[in-house]
Amino acid sequence: MMVSGAHVLGLIVGAVILSLGAGQRTAIYFSMQADPVDYGVWKTGINTAGILTSINGFLGKVAMAGAGAITGVLLSSSGYIANHTQSDSALLAIKACYLYIPALLILASMLWMGRFYRLDDQYEQIRADLDAGRGASPAPAPTAGESPAM
Repeated sequence: MMVSGAHVLGLIVGAVILSLGAGQRTAIYFSMQADPVDYGVWKTGINTAGILTSINGFLGKVAMAGAGAITGVLLSSSGYIANHTQSDSALLAIKACYLYIPALLILASMLWMGRFYRLDDQYEQIRADLDAGRGASPAPAPTAGESPAM
């Protein structure tokens, strides 16, 4: 929309390029989920893959609901009316929902990951230690009559 205007071919080409990038981001995202699990096993001896996956699924659903709500608020506050010619403010809201907000969020996530993701420096050693059985030992399970430490 930003470059192609109202040309359908430009929109299709842009959507294909967007999909290629989004597919790579998604593949990287899900492959990176194993890194903190391995780090946790290495540091604590506790495998948290299940809780990480469930939290990720829950937060994904919350994010989708939030995105739908934000889209609805933006469109309704901009004067969007279905099946009518849209005003300039409604067109801007559509562009914001489809282009500007996602681009800003992707840029923010790239900056966040670049700043805070540090497992790449240690990952070879973590994997070697785990493969050799040199991770941390998990805390012993409580025996009958004991309550787990909180």
